[in-house]
Amino acid sequence: MKLFGTAGIRGTLWKKVTPELAMNIGKAMGTYIDGETVAVARDGRTSSVMLQSALISGLLSTGTEVIDFGLIPTPTLAWGTRRHADGGVMITASHNPPTDNGIKVFNGDGTEFYVEQEGELEELVFSGNFRKAQWDEIKTVKAMDIIDDYMGAVLDFVNHETSLKVLYDGANGAGSVLAPYLLREMGARVISVNAHVDGHFPGRKPEPRYENIAYLGELARTLGVDLVIAQDGDADRIA
Repeated sequence: MKLFGTAGIRGTLWKKVTPELAMNIGKAMGTYIDGETVAVARDGRTSSVMLQSALISGLLSTGTEVIDFGLIPTPTLAWGTRRHADGGVMITASHNPPTDNGIKVFNGDGTEFYVEQEGELEELVFSGNFRKAQWDEIKTVKAMDIIDDYMGAVLDFVNHETSLKVLYDGANGAGSVLAPYLLREMGARVISVNAHVDGHFPGRKPEPRYENIAYLGELARTLGVDLVIAQDGDADRIA
């Protein structure tokens, strides 16, 4: 059985993606990096807290120190991993439907695991040959809020003296905790829709495809905005 696809592990909750799988990925990741430091985060799906908790348990069992970034977009997890950890794991199914969830794994430089590395993790999961921490080797979970630091880093690289009027659609996803505030810091006048996190995705389907966001065209004309931004469930896709 192959766990990883084109962008991590994704699938229907309880069919492919389970707490047991998340725990075993945590054990495999902790074994792979030999008990160093791993950053973890999640999107707003209803099952993400459960899966992240299982993941953290697996990491801790290998003597790995865990930094918990909480609910943030996937690109923010990648950035934070590069700054603070030796590896990173994101609980998300990206643009998949709300019935799904998944796991993305990152190197210490913020890049996603290569195919060869994913294969090595799969071998560890299937073999069960995990590192086991002794009682005095078990480390801690450190909560860390990196949103302000991430926003500051972005603002250092972009023009933040814009006067654009922006319509933002967050798809009720993780981007909603960051993007509208970042746009305002850049000077934009922001009108937000679907910008509260809700794992049921009540506003629209998570993927920002034409059929899911076509209504934004008429709304944009009515509101007289200069720019429309639509994201997916973990804010790594934009339209």
